[in-house]
Amino acid sequence: MTSLDEGFEGFQGPATGAHITPEAVMRALDGFPLQARKSVDWLAGEVRSTFVCAILSEEDIDDQPASAVIHAELYAIADALKAAISRFQERSDWAEGVLRSFAKNNKGWREMVTDLDLRFVPIERLDDLEAGKGDWWVKESIARAQISDDWHDFRHSISGVISAEEYIRQAADQICKPQPPRWRSAMKRPGRVSFAIELSGVFEEAYGRSATVNNWPDGSGRPKGGHWADFFGRVARLALRVDHIPDLLGLLKEARKTRLANQG
Repeated sequence: MTSLDEGFEGFQGPATGAHITPEAVMRALDGFPLQARKSVDWLAGEVRSTFVCAILSEEDIDDQPASAVIHAELYAIADALKAAISRFQERSDWAEGVLRSFAKNNKGWREMVTDLDLRFVPIERLDDLEAGKGDWWVKESIARAQISDDWHDFRHSISGVISAEEYIRQAADQICKPQPPRWRSAMKRPGRVSFAIELSGVFEEAYGRSATVNNWPDGSGRPKGGHWADFFGRVARLALRVDHIPDLLGLLKEARKTRLANQG
């Protein structure tokens, strides 16, 4: 699959796998005890193709802030909206006059509001906010909306702004859930399992051996792992640009179990 090299000219970085070159693969496999039945160019092309299809890059996961950080950011935005809404509620009569004139005379605004499709915005939110001005104002605003399409759309648009604060807080609370200490590793694991599943076929074709894990203990009492675990560890560290693959044997066992289930 050396034709892949042609498409990577001019592109660099983990998203393309351009760092997985024949030379890099040779260095990664230096001292590996098995002799491949395929050329190093073939092996590099297969590893690169498998990596790109299974993982692409883990940089987005590394760059992603924790949920607590995102939650705090969204709440800061909602707090700013709350302050703006409070300031709007205290608007002067002169500012109110500007809003009324704008709602009455600016047809372009009405067209824009219509395009935004604000029919489902809870218009009563504005009434709740304005209740502090006195019941007379709420009644007048509702009455104006009944006879003026412009005023009706204005009420909807303002209600949408008011609802945005609650929307943002609910989004933060429902989506930004507490995360375990090793949440980044958990997010990376499915892609790494997929990488192992696909790469196991490459290993078997290249070396004529089954991609199985040797559970027999070595001299220190740890599982030996075997040739497949050694191969994957070397190639994965190259592809992912890391020094260590956490829970390597557990990852490979999960990959084999999934592979066998898919074959069955």
